[in-house]
Amino acid sequence: MVDYFNELEHPRTVVRQYEWRGISNVIECLAGNLKNLTWLDWGCGNGGLVRYLRENNVAAVGFEEGGIVPLARAKGVVILDSSELDGPTPKLFSIITMIEVIEHEPDPLSLLRRVRNHLKPGGILFMTTGNAALHQDRFTDWGYVSPDIHVSYFDPHNLALALSKSGFEPEFPGYMEGWNNIIRFKLLKNIGWRKTNFLERLIPWKLASPWLDRKVGCSAHPIGRAV
Repeated sequence: MVDYFNELEHPRTVVRQYEWRGISNVIECLAGNLKNLTWLDWGCGNGGLVRYLRENNVAAVGFEEGGIVPLARAKGVVILDSSELDGPTPKLFSIITMIEVIEHEPDPLSLLRRVRNHLKPGGILFMTTGNAALHQDRFTDWGYVSPDIHVSYFDPHNLALALSKSGFEPEFPGYMEGWNNIIRFKLLKNIGWRKTNFLERLIPWKLASPWLDRKVGCSAHPIGRAV
């Protein structure tokens, strides 16, 4: 379901571009002018969001180790490894994003505390992950439950609790500008559409996405404000 190689080679034709645009819009709503921010995309995969942001003059870098990283770096994507990120003086950022990352982490509190160490006071952690609140009665029927790759599951309440225990003040901004494109990408990915096309552009996403979000609860999760 993750088309990393095609996204790396053809970023302007893949549906992932909607997610990149949406995340950028959400952070702009939360933090103001992106040109004034330093941004780290934690668990950046092939660095698509990083490349999108840098092409739009945002000071963004990624953090990832292994996988497709060498190919992404060969394309000029700026991706740090642990030694570059932590170093003698840990790098600090205004914004950290973790897009579909925390569900892969067996010790999410340790991860969140490490992330907190790289945020400036008042900085924002923005995450996306599945919302288990809507599936508690039939949890094992939820398509997101895939224990070989997803090992931590969250609803808004326990994600807020995890943030509180890790040096963050949880906030619940809810649905805002940008979520329409994040939801758009998620739906298209889940039905197997990898490239933008005429048919999906006919859908009134600004009307459809809030309805879809009420079904899946993506925007119900909190952000973390570094304290």
